Amino acid sequence: MPPNPASPSAPPRADEKLLMVAEDFSEVPMKALLDEGAVPPPPPPAAAAAAAAEPVDEDRPKDRPVPWEIKWRNVVILSVMHLWTLYSLTYIPYIKWQTYLWTFLLTHLAGFGVTGGAHRLWTHRSYKAKLPLRIIMMIGHGLAGMNSIFDWVRDHRVHHKFSETDADPHNARRGFFFSHVGWLMVKKHPEVVRRGQTVDMSDVLADPVVQFQRKHHLKMFYVLCFLIPTVVPVYFWNEDWMASFCACMARWVIGVNFVWSVNSAAHLYGGHPFNKYINPADNRFVSFMCMGEGWHNYHHVFPWDYKASEYGHLNTTMHIIKLFERIGWAYDLKTAPTSLVRRVATRYGDGSHPEWAAYAPEIPEEAAKDHSVVDRLLPPLHAADGDKKAA
Repeated sequence: MPPNPASPSAPPRADEKLLMVAEDFSEVPMKALLDEGAVPPPPPPAAAAAAAAEPVDEDRPKDRPVPWEIKWRNVVILSVMHLWTLYSLTYIPYIKWQTYLWTFLLTHLAGFGVTGGAHRLWTHRSYKAKLPLRIIMMIGHGLAGMNSIFDWVRDHRVHHKFSETDADPHNARRGFFFSHVGWLMVKKHPEVVRRGQTVDMSDVLADPVVQFQRKHHLKMFYVLCFLIPTVVPVYFWNEDWMASFCACMARWVIGVNFVWSVNSAAHLYGGHPFNKYINPADNRFVSFMCMGEGWHNYHHVFPWDYKASEYGHLNTTMHIIKLFERIGWAYDLKTAPTSLVRRVATRYGDGSHPEWAAYAPEIPEEAAKDHSVVDRLLPPLHAADGDKKAA
């Protein structure tokens, strides 16, 4: 990477200004983003070849595969829950319509707890939320049956900072199965553990809602994800116990698979209208199934945008956040200015944007696999996407 100015009083370069934006994601200085120099012109093709020949960034995680250490307990649990879900399908004709409605409502509350809460609020600080909304999202996250909010945020920040390297918990370069569910069946790569310890989580730990959920996570997991969803249909509209439990299991397992598809399908399939040098892609199917989380190429370029997409298409999460903004529970919604989005799409996209053509430089295929090479060519995008606090 280019050396920093020798004098501490030297004015920052354009790419350093954008890095500052990423370092303070609670207050995004739009003026720095809108500076014409904040998104430099693409380097000529010769620069790409030259960058490939330069020494690589030694601090960047390298692909050093290690033998998989299988966590057999997780393998058994994941296998049983998926087999039980298949068995649950046999109860479809016998489940009452009230239970279907109840399951539908719980699915969306659980989804919003993950997408609007753990992801867009607690991980990326793309907006602020008052206590009642944070409690609702904490409950929704519990309904989703995931790891604690703290663990979820830490892993996701590491994922953004070191996407598609050995430090990425669900590195998509290890294949669809690994990035979808296989990463939960094996011990974490040593780089994931090491880099995870460097992530700044002070802002998350300062939230009493997260502290409470972290302390009582296991109890909330069983009560919110299984007990309440199963008991309510039985006692309020006399649903069969087994039918109610099967509906509960199917909701949980199908829901987590939707979330996992963001790590797998949205990193392997789709267009790259904003940055063609990274794996994350815009995937309409994932966006539809995951309440707007599938516009992943946009999201990895502008992780602090509360919409996690350029538009509001197939983005239920965005509309729910806007609804809470109207009643004052969500505020300080951050978004990328259209002028910046347009400049990024035309300079780094693959040309698939419906409105703006692109003229991004070509990088040799082998060189493009080396993140340090791409970092040198496109420092602002990867700085904004990779900083430990904005990750």
